[in-house]
Amino acid sequence: MPTRPPLHNTEEELLLDYRDRRRRFDLACKQVVLLNNRIADLRVRHGWAVEVNDRRFRYLKLMELTTTVGVRNRFSDYCSELADKLDRMRDELEAYGIDPMADYA
Repeated sequence: MPTRPPLHNTEEELLLDYRDRRRRFDLACKQVVLLNNRIADLRVRHGWAVEVNDRRFRYLKLMELTTTVGVRNRFSDYCSELADKLDRMRDELEAYGIDPMADYA
């Protein structure tokens, strides 16, 4: 079975890829926070619709809530995958003697 060539040819390419993935990770985490706030708002609106027995509004909010939770879960999965990749890349960079977190301090 042939071995896979390395993804990055140089330390500089690895560091640039790390920074790009870190930026994407930060943005995805911010999106998860926004979606969590949206879910909390939808739960309040759905609860109001249940109290006043507005079935049409309750159904619409339930569908919107379900969709938003699904999107949030996908973003969470994406964040988890990126975090794993970033950990591996950070270990590689530290093996080269580069501190990838120096930019974020």
